[in-house]
Amino acid sequence: MREFKIINPYSCDELATFNFETTDQCQSTIKKLQTTFLDWKETPHKTKSKWLNELGESIQNNKQQLAKLISSDMGKPITESLKEVQKCIECCYFYAEKLPTIESRLSDENGFRSPIGVVLGIMPWNFPLWQLIRFIVPAISVGNTCVIKPAFNTYRVALELIKCCPKDHPIIDCIIPTDTDASALISHHNIAGVSFTGSVPVGQKIGQLAGSQFKPCVLELGGSDPFLIFKDANLDKAIEAAVSSRFSNAGQTCISAKRFLFDSTIFDEAIALFKQKTQQFLNFNNPINNTTTIGPMARQNLKETLLEQLNRATLEPHHIIFNYTPQQESGFFVNPLIVDARSLQSNNPLLTEEVFGPIAVCDSFNSLENGIEKANNTTFGLGASIWSDNKTIINTCINKIDCGNLAINKPVHSAFNIPFGGWKQSGIGVELGIDGALSFTRFKGIQ
Repeated sequence: MREFKIINPYSCDELATFNFETTDQCQSTIKKLQTTFLDWKETPHKTKSKWLNELGESIQNNKQQLAKLISSDMGKPITESLKEVQKCIECCYFYAEKLPTIESRLSDENGFRSPIGVVLGIMPWNFPLWQLIRFIVPAISVGNTCVIKPAFNTYRVALELIKCCPKDHPIIDCIIPTDTDASALISHHNIAGVSFTGSVPVGQKIGQLAGSQFKPCVLELGGSDPFLIFKDANLDKAIEAAVSSRFSNAGQTCISAKRFLFDSTIFDEAIALFKQKTQQFLNFNNPINNTTTIGPMARQNLKETLLEQLNRATLEPHHIIFNYTPQQESGFFVNPLIVDARSLQSNNPLLTEEVFGPIAVCDSFNSLENGIEKANNTTFGLGASIWSDNKTIINTCINKIDCGNLAINKPVHSAFNIPFGGWKQSGIGVELGIDGALSFTRFKGIQ
């Protein structure tokens, strides 16, 4: 039986060893969830609300333990891990409160919506608890049951979440198959739909598999989000948000700002402030320390991928505006960089690919139209952040920037009440909000 190890990305210590589950074990779990689904879909919303509130309370009671697991297993600073857990708690309470509203959306004079069954969630490692919760909670709110396939390096976080679930309705479970077995599970007759967050190539394969089985899927495939600062913006506030957005979680966030576009008239001032605030923000140390603001990359292969990407970018010394070097490196650390991209070729990988690490790529624009053109010059369309108090600029950006999520004078984030999804190669379908809860329902029209 194949096994895998969980490695602390800061110390490189081996934390735990697990066996991948066999196909038979995974299928047995799915079969149990199908049986549970037949009961859960008929459960009144008051019982569902009670279940969600109890889950929120249980996560609250285990908040410190969950945060420590996140930080030790994938390297996130503990202060960020605690915020992640708190967001999960609030998500449970939000959907518990909104269940009557959600139920009212399930039927009208034209017909009704019903849950589809057991939904498979193939989830990433960068927000190992939040990604699970934002998939699970909306899906179960409308009557589905969920089987989660977490990233292997954050498997312990998923197991801890299962322990937090109320035992009276076993509507969630976790499997850890090999990648080959995970692909085969999509075709399992009891898997009714798939939610996936991850890379474009894997998302394409999952979309093809789900499509060939006529199963609904939600794909969130990352982004290369632009962060536009116009000359009338509050520059200090904008740059502070830019630094936090780019370097939190060591830059390993789908919706973090990755391409910074400054009005050419304020470029020099903006870059100087960016460098200053970055230097003030960054403190590399053990993720468990409360003063740590940036940790290592989550795995060795992720570090290697980022370094290979930087190597292909063929940066010259004049491109490097800032290079953070801590007093002592450890684990899978990668130096955070600020890059002047104004003289880079348009096909440079730092401009055309998602940069999933602590690299800030900075460019300028000379007009509103030029800024929007550069913002849209990507195959991705997940989010964008614009900074201006000019209503004409704001409205033009809202109408013309190609993305699923646009933030005005704040960084992009996912919110419980707003449907979240990407355009172009950033994916299809939506999570969160009431519409996210309806993603895994099917409509029956009554004539």
